[in-house]
Amino acid sequence: MCAEQFGTHPTLEHRGKNIIRRQRRCGVLYHYQIHPEVGWMYARIQTWFACNVQIGQNGREWLARQMTREGLCYHQQGNCLVGIDDYPRAQALLDQQLKTDWAKLCDGLAEPLNPIPETLFEPYSATDYWTCHQSEWATDIVFRDAAFLQRLMAILVPHGMLSFSSSDVLRYFWKRVNRTGALPASFNGDQQINLPEYRDGKRVNGLREYRPKEGGPKQDLQWRPWCKGIAGLHRRAEISQKVNARVIQTLASVDDSRRVEELTAAIQPPVIGKRRRVRALRPWGDDQDLLAAINHGDFLIHGCRHRDLQRLLYCTPATSDTECRRQLATIRRKLGLLKAHGLIRKIQNTHRYQVRQRRPDHPRRRPDDGPHYPPADQPVAGGGMTNSSRLKRN
Repeated sequence: MCAEQFGTHPTLEHRGKNIIRRQRRCGVLYHYQIHPEVGWMYARIQTWFACNVQIGQNGREWLARQMTREGLCYHQQGNCLVGIDDYPRAQALLDQQLKTDWAKLCDGLAEPLNPIPETLFEPYSATDYWTCHQSEWATDIVFRDAAFLQRLMAILVPHGMLSFSSSDVLRYFWKRVNRTGALPASFNGDQQINLPEYRDGKRVNGLREYRPKEGGPKQDLQWRPWCKGIAGLHRRAEISQKVNARVIQTLASVDDSRRVEELTAAIQPPVIGKRRRVRALRPWGDDQDLLAAINHGDFLIHGCRHRDLQRLLYCTPATSDTECRRQLATIRRKLGLLKAHGLIRKIQNTHRYQVRQRRPDHPRRRPDDGPHYPPADQPVAGGGMTNSSRLKRN
């Protein structure tokens, strides 16, 4: 048990027949324990009326207690279950957590915090109303190969940060976006829950559940605003799992068979030309504009000439014949570089060059110039997120 002093909070004080609202310092009592059912948890109670109680517990810690009673072997590191012998059985134990009698469990956890509830609330015949103040629904994906996961994380994390947009996040939460993918004009720029209503257990707009009206007939089932009481935990879990599933499916559709560095590694080492050694390509450096120019859509069928590339690579036209010849000579050397690497070919009896559909293997490549990859029509091992087992937690 420990105590903590909070800042000033509004409290009520009786002065004669009047009730005055004033600011004063308040304290909160914390009770930490290892519960026999839910494991490591805490419960806190505020020392001012109405003595609100907040309980925090961890689903993975709860699962560890369940598996210990079931006799399942598992390996736990901190808040992470890195290995479980029977994943289907562990998932079934997690599903049982949603069937808990939450009111009974929370009443039992809050009872040690206030040993004299009858004395404080004797004039008032009321019971506790439990709401879900904060919750987290996590989906754990277990990989059998650590090296595979390390490579996959280096691909998916930058992809998620650079490729996902605000409209994608809104779709995960069933929010409407325009057909073009742009955010609607009515969007205020923030996706959040109204915290005062969330704390007080009131309804929150945007989330709905199929239930009867409060105080109405049970047969009148309709989609109504979602309440934050513990009765809505099943609906909360259903929505959260669908949101996580959309994110996982989006990441699973990414082609992770090869990284960009792996695709370009075969063209970056130097090659031995007919007369001399040709330097390596620099697709992310000096040769970036050149590669973008030869892949221009206008050159897809008939190819490109020196003057076509001159117009794209140089912003301003040459002011003299000497400068024009110097630019054309530079382009001629760059085309020779691409031809030596097998990226382009010269169209017979013309002065045009065309991008090859497939780069041929170079017998002149030095054996120690880097890794070699199979042709595009051969399967590549690995890829996808199939080498995993899913484990969800509330």
